[in-house]
Amino acid sequence: MSNLAGAVTLENEIVKATDFQYAHDQQYKNIALVLKTIVSGSGHNFILGGSVAPYTNGGMNVQVDGLLAYCDANEEVGIETEMTKPVSVEAADDTLDRKDIVQVAISEVGFDEQSRAFIDPDTKVKTFEHINTKKKVVLTISVKKGSNGSEIAPAVDEGCVKIAEISVPAGTLNITSDLIENVSSRVAGGENVNWTADKDSTFAPIYLASLIQSYLTQHNEDGTHKDNSIVAAMLKFGTESGSINASLLPVGESMTLNKVSHESVESTKELIKAIVTFCNGVYAYTNNIFSRYEYLEDVPAAVSTENVDVTEGGETTIDGVSVTAGQIVFLKDQTDKKENGLWEVQTGSWNRADDYEESTTAFDHKLVFAAAGTVNKGKVFFLPGNTYTIGTDELDFTEANFTSDKQAHKFVMRDENGRAKMAEPEEDDDIAVKATVKAEEAARKAYEKQLTAHYDSCEGRNLLTVLGVETVAEAMEILHERCNGTGKPDFSGLLIGDYLDLPSFTVDGTSYSGQRIVISGFNQYIGVGDKENTKNHILWTFRDVVLKRQMNTSDTNTGGYPASAMKTFLEGVFAAGLASALGGTYIYSVRRATSIKGSTAWNSFTVFLPTTVEVFGVDTYGDDQIAWNTNVQFPIFRNSSYYRIKKYQGARWWWWLGTPTASNSTDFCRVSFYGDGVTVSASVTVGGVAPAFCTC
Repeated sequence: MSNLAGAVTLENEIVKATDFQYAHDQQYKNIALVLKTIVSGSGHNFILGGSVAPYTNGGMNVQVDGLLAYCDANEEVGIETEMTKPVSVEAADDTLDRKDIVQVAISEVGFDEQSRAFIDPDTKVKTFEHINTKKKVVLTISVKKGSNGSEIAPAVDEGCVKIAEISVPAGTLNITSDLIENVSSRVAGGENVNWTADKDSTFAPIYLASLIQSYLTQHNEDGTHKDNSIVAAMLKFGTESGSINASLLPVGESMTLNKVSHESVESTKELIKAIVTFCNGVYAYTNNIFSRYEYLEDVPAAVSTENVDVTEGGETTIDGVSVTAGQIVFLKDQTDKKENGLWEVQTGSWNRADDYEESTTAFDHKLVFAAAGTVNKGKVFFLPGNTYTIGTDELDFTEANFTSDKQAHKFVMRDENGRAKMAEPEEDDDIAVKATVKAEEAARKAYEKQLTAHYDSCEGRNLLTVLGVETVAEAMEILHERCNGTGKPDFSGLLIGDYLDLPSFTVDGTSYSGQRIVISGFNQYIGVGDKENTKNHILWTFRDVVLKRQMNTSDTNTGGYPASAMKTFLEGVFAAGLASALGGTYIYSVRRATSIKGSTAWNSFTVFLPTTVEVFGVDTYGDDQIAWNTNVQFPIFRNSSYYRIKKYQGARWWWWLGTPTASNSTDFCRVSFYGDGVTVSASVTVGGVAPAFCTC
């Protein structure tokens, strides 16, 4: 029986308003019932159209194509023929991802307001009201926000149809197509595989026109398949019911495998069995390849490079080697490959060498070594395969990819005496012979001795003289080139303690002159860091105190040096003035792990205060080594206190270190007038500032 229903009115019947209302409502119910019966046949929401895409003008908005939506919960159906845009998505969280959904609600809305008269059936009193005289079904599309940090989308609201999920990564400013997951299920109850919630709540059946078009691309009008319309992806091979039995298919053509012929009518099953048997044999053969081959005991006097007339014979020259009667030579390039092998040189016609005559298999799994020759010296030759018969089979010798001689792009193999030859090294990482290694070791020690020639007890050399230039800017440009970025640096001739006297520079309105910077290390921080310090660099320290300043405006060491007012000052106006004095942007920002009072953290530093470990080699009163400290003592301070004692305007003065005191919350460590490690309150205004920095 039919479940479609409608209102009935008879001629001259006085009709109630409820009858009209029922007739209006039932037309939508009938449409919904028909669509449900035809499209789904079961209780599931579905949509036709309604694809969600990024809004044309970008931003946190989407647009939705026109759609027909059916909600099974209230058996409502609605249609929107125009594209809906824009639909806003709430701004992303700064740190947490989330999942939102796009849903559509179906509701009835009144319109066309008019004044109408009403008569009370009991009192017969007439009244007037402004009412909506018409109503329509409308679709309301909205984005429901999910929870920040959740990988699961929120549940669809009751009475709504879910049409998409949207991923909202933290910090995103634009919704892109890869963040949108539209309905992918095409049948009632099917899962939308990329949805995270309500996976089977909605499906989108394919349009009937599209279905017919898809059918006609593969079929003729009478329903038969078009030529070549069935492809491999449509076929199912196997042995179960309904599958194509692959083992019974003919191979299509005859073929030979390891000298065994297989006919075209033979099944793939038999062919696969033959291939497996052959491969198992090949595996066993190759797996034992190195233990199978060994050097031929007879080493030929020469190895050919071209065809030799063995009938004419005679003493001759082969590959630059003069051969005489009685010597054994190896021929591998004969026009008739059956003539290849070992031959004995004669004054007339040559003969094959003893034990290498016809019908022998003397070359099976043997390596022939060329000990002499202009072209072939050091090369190794062999016969690939299993068994060959001299004089019967063509002997096609192959050059091996290994040798005991010094040849390019060859694997190294020891000779019969256990030795292998190497070419002279040209690069630092080349394999070198013992004499070269010893020479390089002596040169390294001499260089290290040069590096430590004077830094432990006296002033170094003026780099303007060492480099033969007149200005600091010229010297810094040369040192920049010698650091060579991430390539190989050239620090040769530079010594710890060598110095540059800077021209006057201005910091925060105050000019400083007569300041000396000293080479204090090379590649001090190379390779370390949560973000690796990759550039070659020179470490510098100021020879003396540049100025006096407090670490913080109050007595606190919270956050350590990275949180101090001193760091802000040094990396701000001081670094700008220093860069001007150096004549360019040579200062290299390095990553260092330092104490932040009670723990350790990675931070970037340009101009900075050294730590207690970097000055003394050990922690003193600070907490430098509470965690994964990476500080290493500067070479300038390693063997002497000479550079640890600093002056201010000619008199000895104490200077700050970038390490908070471990035992309290008010002090920082310092180097005293006398060169020992002590502490002082952070707000003391007369602390000496003698910073370090790196250039590249």
